[in-house]
Amino acid sequence: MTFERPDLLVFAPLLTLVVVAAILWQWRRSVRLVKAYGGREVARRLTGRLLGGFPAARLGCAALATLALVLAASGVRPDAGEPPPPVTPVDLVVALDVSHSMTATDVEPTRFDVARGTLDRLLDARVADRVALSLFAGWPYGLVPVTEDPDVVEYFSPWVEPRLLAQRDQGTALAEVVDHAVETWQARARDDAVPVLLVISDGEAHGAAPEVLAAISRATDAGLRVWTAGVGTAEGAPLFVPGSTGAPLLEGSGGRVVAGYDPELLREMARSGGGGFHELTTQSDADALIDELRSLGGRVEAPQDLPFDPRVLLLFVGLLFLAMDAVLD
Repeated sequence: MTFERPDLLVFAPLLTLVVVAAILWQWRRSVRLVKAYGGREVARRLTGRLLGGFPAARLGCAALATLALVLAASGVRPDAGEPPPPVTPVDLVVALDVSHSMTATDVEPTRFDVARGTLDRLLDARVADRVALSLFAGWPYGLVPVTEDPDVVEYFSPWVEPRLLAQRDQGTALAEVVDHAVETWQARARDDAVPVLLVISDGEAHGAAPEVLAAISRATDAGLRVWTAGVGTAEGAPLFVPGSTGAPLLEGSGGRVVAGYDPELLREMARSGGGGFHELTTQSDADALIDELRSLGGRVEAPQDLPFDPRVLLLFVGLLFLAMDAVLD
């Protein structure tokens, strides 16, 4: 057992002694009254009460009530066991794909909505001590540098949409955004943290895969670990002209442009970066990603059930014994 105010425990024997002394003094007074009235029977007829008997029951009730109330006041709690190990700081750089292919609707409501929803859940879960946010399409954009206040990223997140970028910027520069993330973290690097890069994308890179993996190698050499989250399906979905009312986006040959999805590249990026790959198809997939990132610093999810607090029970027991003592008086 542990106590929030162990100093109050010294009052337990003192208060118990005072209460017992008060009851004994009242008993001695009753004994003198019995003698003054000329016996118990006479005293009962005159007062309507049986006087002079030793108050053993009252002594027990008063002592237990005092003990219970002092324990409640001292903040007694069950022993929580060994404290958890110290948490290692985590720096998280999120690279969010805002290219036109993220507007595809093969994942409801759109790929980008799923990606941004995952970002919001990561911020709510507080998986990292410091967070940075970069956007990328044809090239990367640093939106929020490394900050200790995730509320800054939460402020910008609802306003981020693929249509914010110019129409001519519709590539998916995975290699460039990895290099940009390294620079973002190195601008405020610290030795005691675990730096992590999370790329949320459909993996439809316009550059060659060797260039992307070379960038991953540079990131790991700088100390970052790389996680990837894939959004999309193998079938893909047709794209529409940005800003139009449903005009299909056409290739030079006249065929419709279909958004692709490359989970193998994303998986290889995570493997080479010493992290993990997660496909964001269900809510449990996002939960698994959050749990994995949370565990990097030794964080554990707060228990949903509050531990039993014995103070309420002790307070109830103490008041119950006081009530019994009042009845016995």
